[in-house]
Amino acid sequence: GKNLFVLEFDNCLYIWYSIGGGVEPVKIKRKIDLISISELIGFFFGDGNTSKEIKSFRLNNCEPSTLNHSLNILEKIGISRRIWKVQVIYSTDKNLNNDVKEKCINYWSNILKFKRSQIVSINKNKAKSESLEYGSARIFFDNNAFTEFMLNGVLKRFIEIVKSPRNKEEREILIGFIRGLAAAEGCPILTKLGALSKVAFSFNPHNNSLDF
Repeated sequence: GKNLFVLEFDNCLYIWYSIGGGVEPVKIKRKIDLISISELIGFFFGDGNTSKEIKSFRLNNCEPSTLNHSLNILEKIGISRRIWKVQVIYSTDKNLNNDVKEKCINYWSNILKFKRSQIVSINKNKAKSESLEYGSARIFFDNNAFTEFMLNGVLKRFIEIVKSPRNKEEREILIGFIRGLAAAEGCPILTKLGALSKVAFSFNPHNNSLDF
């Protein structure tokens, strides 16, 4: 229900909205590698939080290389690693003791190149067994303007393009988007010799995601 303002200055965009005493604008690069931003948006579509009620930009995964790749793209855009926070979700049938929490904090802070203080919580997900040694990570960046820009701006436009690409640039968006979506929802199935046999995609059966 508020106007979103975008100011172009040099090679950057400043994005903000007006409320109370004002909010600090988000500064991002104006020129971004098309395939990289498409990969990020495809991954955001599959493993990000795209609920309208969310006021932070969130990505969830248990695979650190995928999260690191996304963070590297975001750094190129202009979003520093220093401002991110991490919630670790640990699936177990036991109580979470300090040793497990310390193990998770050390692992995710080291592998994501974050300070330990950026790991804000270790949350238990009740399960029948411990499925992942270090749990999965939800990385998030609290900024309403950036989330609105990415969710209802870039993602919304990219979905329209992916459905019917019309030129070389839009086909590059399709390629990057599907690559990011595969990182989020895809499962590479290998032969006994380790060769790629096929790629399966998971989907929500209660909406039109399969048709998409």
